[in-house]
Amino acid sequence: MKRRDLAAFGCLLLSLHPAFAYDLSDSLQINGFGTLGVSTNDSDEIQFRLRPEQEGSVGKGEINVGIHSLAGLQGRYQFTDALSITGQGLVRYRDQGAWDGSLEWAYLTYETPWDLSIRAGKFRFPIFRSSELAYVGYSRIYARPALVFFGVGGYEHLLGAEVQKNLSLQALDIRLQATYGRSENESPPRPNGVSNEVESDNVKILSARVETQGFWVHLAYTHLTTDLTTIRPGRPPDHRGSTNLNMWSAEWQFRLAGFNLEGGYGRSLIDRLQPDETVFYSSLSRPFGNLTPYLLYSRKQFSDLPAPRNPREPPPDESEALDEIYSLGVRYDVKPGLALKLQWDHIKAARALSVSNNLTRGTGSHNAVSLVLDWMF
Repeated sequence: MKRRDLAAFGCLLLSLHPAFAYDLSDSLQINGFGTLGVSTNDSDEIQFRLRPEQEGSVGKGEINVGIHSLAGLQGRYQFTDALSITGQGLVRYRDQGAWDGSLEWAYLTYETPWDLSIRAGKFRFPIFRSSELAYVGYSRIYARPALVFFGVGGYEHLLGAEVQKNLSLQALDIRLQATYGRSENESPPRPNGVSNEVESDNVKILSARVETQGFWVHLAYTHLTTDLTTIRPGRPPDHRGSTNLNMWSAEWQFRLAGFNLEGGYGRSLIDRLQPDETVFYSSLSRPFGNLTPYLLYSRKQFSDLPAPRNPREPPPDESEALDEIYSLGVRYDVKPGLALKLQWDHIKAARALSVSNNLTRGTGSHNAVSLVLDWMF
């Protein structure tokens, strides 16, 4: 490893130590989280990866000890009873012994006397729990995020402002939130080196969450206008124009007789340039003391695929643009803040698309097994 990689790996190991979980003062609070994991795969044609932008992947019979590995540290400083600042940094394993660092959260919060809070800064897209808490593995039952989806139209973060109002209606707790800002992102390069850059100056998100003793439901609507630019090696950038994107999303959990039924749905409609997208997941789990077995199904479907720019290429087939994952797993809570998870995934991979989770040439089915250790303090 290079020196910077050793330093990042040292931060990863240090975050395991419980001595780091403390308040530095009455005003400063430090929290952390992380994951160590290992995965294997039974296919050489279709690589296993957790996210489309991930550089590392797992081939047939390979034991990959870096694909899940990350560590995060979050700090909150309270200036006054009403004003605070929050920041969250993340270190992730990339590939070939290299690590990347990023700033996931950085915002000021002002709490008004009317259960109304105002935040300004950098946020993750607040549409799913798996988008806001994408890297906090301890917060979910599963060994990996239920959705291979971390934003809208390729976006993960935005710079802007949020207004949040909390209400109580008898046994219901209600949270209303409005978000506005701008975002930009670059897709991972395809095998031919081509990548896309997207940018939006008008990200608007409205969301509502309703919770009571037996369930919670989260609803969101997102609108933005995105500019798409294609980058090809050795050629000037190709600005392909602008398009509107609208997304409706919902996520829920119902608790009955000891069972937990969770699910999520998102539908993105894009006017042009990129395909429409539908994501869905559903899971059933039942804790038995510290042991929680679970079933999980997730899918990602592309439709209204754009025609190829080269007229000699065959038109895309929507039947080949579907990722499906059937999962069986178990979570064991070793102690508060520490969980061990084992998960088997049967993956039906779509044809390689720049926006799909499969960036390799192969199509068909393959199986992956992951063992991960998640912690949070």
